[in-house]
Amino acid sequence: MYNNLKVGYAVLHEYKVVIEVCSGCLTLEYYKEFKKKQGNDKNFNPNYDLIGLCKELVLDGLVSEVADYAQFMADNVNKITADRKVYVLAETANNHIYTKLFEKYQFMLPQEYHVCKSIEEIIKEIGRDIPVSLIKEIATELYKNPQYIY
Repeated sequence: MYNNLKVGYAVLHEYKVVIEVCSGCLTLEYYKEFKKKQGNDKNFNPNYDLIGLCKELVLDGLVSEVADYAQFMADNVNKITADRKVYVLAETANNHIYTKLFEKYQFMLPQEYHVCKSIEEIIKEIGRDIPVSLIKEIATELYKNPQYIY
């Protein structure tokens, strides 16, 4: 069931941004483990804004798990998350449901959370001159070969 799961990220230090991609079937428990590894990565910076790209992602879990995940993130402020903005491109109905649930718990975290309809909208909202082509190129590579790029 989970063999098509792909999760990876790239840190763009010059733009102070992390691009994170997820596709396939993802549980919040797996995502917590991913976030722990990300937080231990010496190249990761929790203060960098996050661009989350959810291509063909299905979140598999209970609504109650979203609260547990939010508490996990709150317990790891300054290691996994910090004072930053999160921009999520949600492409499916399942994504929209979970992103709306995540929004409900954002009061627990020192970050702003935005759901966007396109990469272009994300770039406009983020307010930095990041080439859309760069984000698309990195995302394509991460979807093909999930890894961590610096």
